[in-house]
Amino acid sequence: MKSKIYLLVLLVLIFSPLISQQKKSDREKALEILRGLTSKEREEQRKVEHKVISDYIANGYEEMLRKSTFLKQNIEIVPPPHLANDPDWKKKWKNPKEMTPEERERYYKEIDRKIRKVGGEADRKKLVMNGNKITVTIYNYGSLSAPGDRITDVVWNGLGYAYEFGPLVGASVVDTSGKRIHIITDGLLDGGDRSPDGTKRWGWQPLPGYADPNQDKIAHNPDKDLNGDGKPDSWPSSWYDPVLGKYVWPGYLSRDATQADLEAFYVMDDRDNEEFAYFPFPDDSTRRGLGIQAQVRVLQWANPLAEDAIFIVYTITNVSPKNLDSVVFGMWGDPHVGGATDYSDDDSYFIPPYNVPNYPPVDNIPVYARSMVYSWDHDGRGMFGLKPGYFGYKFLESPGNPYDGIDNDGDAMIDESQQDGIDNDGDWNPLIDDVGVDGIPGTGDEGEGDGVPTRGRLLPDGSLDPLSPGEPNFEFTDLDESDMIGLTSFNAFIWSTDYVSNDENIWNRLKPGNFSEIVQTADNVFLYGSGYIQLPAGQTRRFSVALLLGEDLNDLLLNAETVQRIYNANYRFYRPPERPKVRAVAGDRKVTLYWDTRAEKSFDPLFGKNPLDANDPGYDFEGYVIYKSTDPGFKDVELITDGRGAKYLRVPLKDAYGRDARFDKVNGWRGYSPVAYPGRGIHYYLGDDVGLVHSYVDSVGVMNGVKYYYAVVSYDRGDSLGIPPTECTMKVVVDPISGEEELDDNVVSVIPGDRAIGYVGPQVSRTVDGVGFKHVSGRGTGKIVVEVLNDLEVRDMGYKIWFEGSGDSLRWNVVSDEEIRERIDFTDTLWKKLLRLPLEGGVMIDGYAEGVDYVVDYGRGLIKALRGGRLFGRSGVEVRYRYYSVKGSKELSGGDGSEVFDGMRIRVWNDELGLDLERSGWGGGSVGRVRYRISTATLGLGRRMYPADFRIVFGKLDTLSDGSLSSPVDTSINGVKLPFYVENVTEGWRVKVYVREVIRNGRWDLGEDVIFLERGSTNRTTWQVLFEQVRDGDVVYSYPRIGVDIKEGDEFWLRTKRSFNTVEGAVVDVDSFRLEVKGHKYDLGLASSLLDRIKVVPNPYVGINELEPVSKLPGQVRGERRIYFDGLPKECVIRIYTLSGELVKEIYHSSGVDNGREYWNLLNRDGLGVSYGVYIAHIDAPGIGQKLIKFAIIK
Repeated sequence: MKSKIYLLVLLVLIFSPLISQQKKSDREKALEILRGLTSKEREEQRKVEHKVISDYIANGYEEMLRKSTFLKQNIEIVPPPHLANDPDWKKKWKNPKEMTPEERERYYKEIDRKIRKVGGEADRKKLVMNGNKITVTIYNYGSLSAPGDRITDVVWNGLGYAYEFGPLVGASVVDTSGKRIHIITDGLLDGGDRSPDGTKRWGWQPLPGYADPNQDKIAHNPDKDLNGDGKPDSWPSSWYDPVLGKYVWPGYLSRDATQADLEAFYVMDDRDNEEFAYFPFPDDSTRRGLGIQAQVRVLQWANPLAEDAIFIVYTITNVSPKNLDSVVFGMWGDPHVGGATDYSDDDSYFIPPYNVPNYPPVDNIPVYARSMVYSWDHDGRGMFGLKPGYFGYKFLESPGNPYDGIDNDGDAMIDESQQDGIDNDGDWNPLIDDVGVDGIPGTGDEGEGDGVPTRGRLLPDGSLDPLSPGEPNFEFTDLDESDMIGLTSFNAFIWSTDYVSNDENIWNRLKPGNFSEIVQTADNVFLYGSGYIQLPAGQTRRFSVALLLGEDLNDLLLNAETVQRIYNANYRFYRPPERPKVRAVAGDRKVTLYWDTRAEKSFDPLFGKNPLDANDPGYDFEGYVIYKSTDPGFKDVELITDGRGAKYLRVPLKDAYGRDARFDKVNGWRGYSPVAYPGRGIHYYLGDDVGLVHSYVDSVGVMNGVKYYYAVVSYDRGDSLGIPPTECTMKVVVDPISGEEELDDNVVSVIPGDRAIGYVGPQVSRTVDGVGFKHVSGRGTGKIVVEVLNDLEVRDMGYKIWFEGSGDSLRWNVVSDEEIRERIDFTDTLWKKLLRLPLEGGVMIDGYAEGVDYVVDYGRGLIKALRGGRLFGRSGVEVRYRYYSVKGSKELSGGDGSEVFDGMRIRVWNDELGLDLERSGWGGGSVGRVRYRISTATLGLGRRMYPADFRIVFGKLDTLSDGSLSSPVDTSINGVKLPFYVENVTEGWRVKVYVREVIRNGRWDLGEDVIFLERGSTNRTTWQVLFEQVRDGDVVYSYPRIGVDIKEGDEFWLRTKRSFNTVEGAVVDVDSFRLEVKGHKYDLGLASSLLDRIKVVPNPYVGINELEPVSKLPGQVRGERRIYFDGLPKECVIRIYTLSGELVKEIYHSSGVDNGREYWNLLNRDGLGVSYGVYIAHIDAPGIGQKLIKFAIIK
């Protein structure tokens, strides 16, 4: 066997040039597919296609609309399953869609109350998906949206579009009596199967182990790590990779690689479907259903081309030991175009995948428009009077049938399979795809570099191992290796005329070839079906759907084409840079923003090949743009329209000169992108090569007391071949009940205002001053500046700043005096992430030895117990260490990209070695009338710039009658007497010099070069100084006039600019600094003297003011009324009285020093609105004083 492998590898090496020319990588294939979306030729072709599709829908719709009146007459509402046998069911049942929110909540709580919290019920979780313009809650038992959800029901542009969507799997099996029955497994809340007593759901249930059990969200990527343990909070601990030393995402194509900007993953099975006497697991009668397991992946992209779509991919495995010979995969969809209460007037049309009964031929319809339901609102008016868009429900991937001897998908391959161990389409390329079972190059895992394709690993139950997807272009990472049968049925019916729990009815609706018509202007349910297929034990098949929206039909069709291309590209699409992590600091009529540099290191998997190569085009990050709004949805800045007038892009924040708050790389990519957004007639503005920054102060039109939202958005440049730029997401999710906000890392909300009275700011030396900021060692002359970005986070602390490396490897670090103490559980041998990055060799655990009981990865800040050591198995162990505030920064040209620590940021300007002309010359107190020239030596060996400062000190200049010096101070190496000596001040030694005599009198004279020599050398030279002869009218002096030109004690300085960590004599002279700062404090005496600054804003209050929140109160047409008290101390009591002395409201204020503000919502002690009139506020601040203020509320 080995010899065969060696032979194969040899053949690969021989023919690899030919292979590389013939085969494209999956990345190259994806780019080719996606770039076709934006070509000019495609634009013209698209216009023609859209007209054909529009006419097809219009003609078919009109025909069905005429039939609908008759069809509606024959519609019969049937009782829900739990009332099916009750003759009085109509009296006891109310349509949940017609219930008030309170009734609906009670209705579903009553159903849930009966459910026994056993098995999968305990693992049920959900997640709000909001990775683009669509917001929807998904559930890990299959559903998208849910009955009763009016907040995240596929919300797009302010309106909801879905009641509930969910996957179905049906199969024909033989029960224990020998009877052939049809079982449908679903997870729907609306009409889903339950036991007769209502205590158990008969349907999908989530499997444990695919999310952290101690929280309530589905695992998703990206996710926050709020507790700093290195594991994203929603991920299970089993996703830890010991080779990579971190938790990894179960990527679709490779481990730790997400396809989309937001991706969710969960696994469910049908073990609780106990309705029928069928037992898929002979050895375990408690596991029922069909023995089916489903891995579910939900994806969203933020790119404007795909921001109106959401994808759902289902990977279905028969994990039972029984073969299933007739299986159908399906999807239930119940849209409500126009909002949760506007569901009864939906119009829809369906374009089938091929020519079928009830529908016109589709020969002229492009593939992207087929297998899709189109829905719109009949009267064009939705909830709140808003105009709804178009909703699409598109079937994409279907299961394959590798057993029928037919080319089902028309790709010239018969019975291709993703589980036959064969590269059916021959596109696996050993030069780029031989990366091993994890899909990541360079990890040395199973199959990497062996010259043969490696399929994904299977778990013991036969399902796919989500952490080991296999190599690219082979089996389940290659869509083309499935003989997909396509969509085989479509059925539409009026909601409540049938239920998913009626298994036999649903089975018949899903039968292949059943393509029904649609009743128009009605509340329809749509069923997609793909079958029948065989699903033997251990076999896996996939299907996928997409939900998409558009402003109109043309917009929806453009999105449908994008969706189809993303699918054709194996669910690959352009990804924006990572979101920067943003902080905001409120000030008096200003807001300071600062952010990190993570976005600049983003890697787009569709570009480049090497994420470690900064010159690789994979790093297509271009810049940052800042958006500002008073609306959490940023709708008020979404003002840039496309060619059809639809709002498409946002207007950036402007500075005082009207310039965009947009900061881009200086790289020649400037102005408008060369690529327009397809179908939009609009180009993205890339910037003006202004350079990157990482902080910004907004003071233009900023009002104290107003809540602002800021988003710092990273964007890429796309390319010039058909890819437009992409911005990262910027999301704010507001809980409609509590009002709590969940913000992306790059979004902040902030209310400007001054600090509490009595606040005294921190004391920080901005530059090296020898007191609070000292240069402790080294000879570097560069500049170091400390910026305070967040005054509230500065604390009493000392820091060491030092440089390491030299030349191109020069970098700098900051370490505080603080020692961190944290407690860690060492119950296993997995790496644990420390809160901070520790100093090398500085992690201490009392009573335990590093290298014996534990090891530390100092580069990544990880620690783990060693098996066999005494620490293994211990919990709550205290770990001590000092840490880096900044580690290895290479910001040496004044850049602001280094980490912010304790509210401060350091900026460094390093000097290159050279003469410092500004600081060279005659010293203070010198006559300094003699002009000079400084250069490197023009004689001798080396002739180099020496990295030091030099001082020429003059002694007695008197001469004897023969012109010789009366008291020479020094003598040059060539015997010339000198009235001065030269000192290397930096290193503290006398410098020997050589004088190039011109007059040749044995004495130094003006106009003669003084050449410095290196220490201990007689011929290696460095600097050269020439003092010029003095001219006074027509008289030229070759020797200085004593006391006129030069006097005794005069000093001349030759100063140099020197790099930090200068290397001299093969020794690095390490530069280090000591910074000591004092944090802010609170001064009661100062607060007492400032009580007159307290005021009411606005005063008077007239009906409404712009300080009030934009968000409407429940059931109201406006936000909360409010005024606020400004200039307050840290703590006080505010008592509000009428003029007659009646107490209206008592407010306790405690805000710390960050702001001196307290709001009043104009409600009295009983929660009722106050009357218009004049009021008195009494502010009582214990230990500080009291203040009275009169203010008015005017109608």
